[in-house]
Amino acid sequence: MSVQKLGPKAVLVDVEGEVNLSTSPSFQEPMITLVRSGCRHLVVSLENVKFMDTSGLGVLIGAYRLVQEHHGDMNVICSNPKILKLLEITNFTKLVKVFEKREEAIESVSAVAAPSKGV
Repeated sequence: MSVQKLGPKAVLVDVEGEVNLSTSPSFQEPMITLVRSGCRHLVVSLENVKFMDTSGLGVLIGAYRLVQEHHGDMNVICSNPKILKLLEITNFTKLVKVFEKREEAIESVSAVAAPSKGV
């Protein structure tokens, strides 16, 4: 997993490999730390995830709930049909915007996370 800063309170989290019961804690802890340290806009990329089970989905839901509690938002990037199907049949896609293209997800968060300009 790698993290790239997109703005003052926005990050892109790139997840790789398999997200399952044994690997999900290493994905969960950094996400919790990011939100608790002030990140309010998460973009989670599942582009390089080969497999994800329900424990990975649980991590995503937990991250979504935590960022919502801190008045933020979360987007997910996913183009893997099998993982996308998991997100759709569990109605996760009704909670979080899921994008197939990285640029669209980043633009969406960047628009929200941009510092407001005083008049």
